[in-house]
Amino acid sequence: MNRRIRRIFAAICTLLALSSLLGGCTFSLSAKDVADAEETSSGKNPVGTLSFATEGVSVVHDSESLNEKVDAMMEAAQQPGIGVEYQNEAHSTDGQNFQCYIGNPSGAEYPVFIAIYADATYQEELFVSGLINPGFAFTNVELSRPLTEPETRLYVCYTQCVEEDGEWKIRGQTIVTIQFFIDA
Repeated sequence: MNRRIRRIFAAICTLLALSSLLGGCTFSLSAKDVADAEETSSGKNPVGTLSFATEGVSVVHDSESLNEKVDAMMEAAQQPGIGVEYQNEAHSTDGQNFQCYIGNPSGAEYPVFIAIYADATYQEELFVSGLINPGFAFTNVELSRPLTEPETRLYVCYTQCVEEDGEWKIRGQTIVTIQFFIDA
């Protein structure tokens, strides 16, 4: 029994580590779980239920399902990540047209497009590129509006795309920050 608990604990730790890398894991207690917990405390149910909501999509109630989910996440983690190439500074004299370097590495397998956002809410899009093939980059961006602060951190979202059945689909995303400077 002790070995089984260690295996479950290791699976949970692995799940948590992977979820922080792959987009997050939330723990949730449903109404059924709360009822189970109440029954456990009253002695009606000797074993309570802990649920794990992964990626906000599926919930598992037992260690076997959790192990299956962890195995699937491990397999997904083996897939190559999104390579990025960029300088962490961009410079402008007018606050709208910036010299920078943002690219898709030559070793990348898929094209990407870039979106630049004003802040971490990702509500205000200041720039979006077309598809950038592996090995290509751009060295200038024109934002949709001028920046007013002499130094602004912007959020650059790399979205990797793959063509399947004649349609472009999102394969993955990653976000980096770049400092945008208005030079006097």
